[in-house]
Amino acid sequence: MMRGSTLAVLFAILFAFASPPTALAEDARPGQQLDLTFTRVLAVARDASLDAAAKEALVKELLASRLDYEKSAAMALGIHARANRARMHEFVPLFRKLLEKAYVTRIVGAAGEARLVILGERVDGDLATVDAMIVFKKNDIQAAFRLHRTERGWMAYDVIVEGISLLSNYRSQFNSLLSKHSFDEVLERLEAKTRVQVKTSQ
Repeated sequence: MMRGSTLAVLFAILFAFASPPTALAEDARPGQQLDLTFTRVLAVARDASLDAAAKEALVKELLASRLDYEKSAAMALGIHARANRARMHEFVPLFRKLLEKAYVTRIVGAAGEARLVILGERVDGDLATVDAMIVFKKNDIQAAFRLHRTERGWMAYDVIVEGISLLSNYRSQFNSLLSKHSFDEVLERLEAKTRVQVKTSQ
């Protein structure tokens, strides 16, 4: 069973698989969007003409085009999102930076070794779950994407790998922090963490 950095790599790759808004027709199925962008991520990761910085910038564009940072941030905070609704404009950008700094480099490093196989999808109104298999050289990993329909199309907000939800994992961490610290202190911690990561990545 995989844990730690390997699981983080999987989350990183999976969250990148969301297509730009002009890539498919508006009524394209969620699985189609994931499949198309997986191909694009592979192309970026394998493009020898691009340096690491250029690859990371392109992956960030893909993430921003289809990852619903606002919904993800609210779900990561859980009940604390409602209690701090007036402060979400401060939290969302920091949470986005946290995701980008934690995962973008891993996407660039690992996406070139992966292959996506869509197993099926379930659409219930404006919500969808796409089941997929991520095929690596040495092992296959089953995953489930959670998406919702918006004016921009199907937006991904969570991914489950080995029964572990990315957002549930973050929610546990934020619940623990907010049981001991104020929301202001949590924002300060997030800001400091993203600053440290920026310096480390230079």
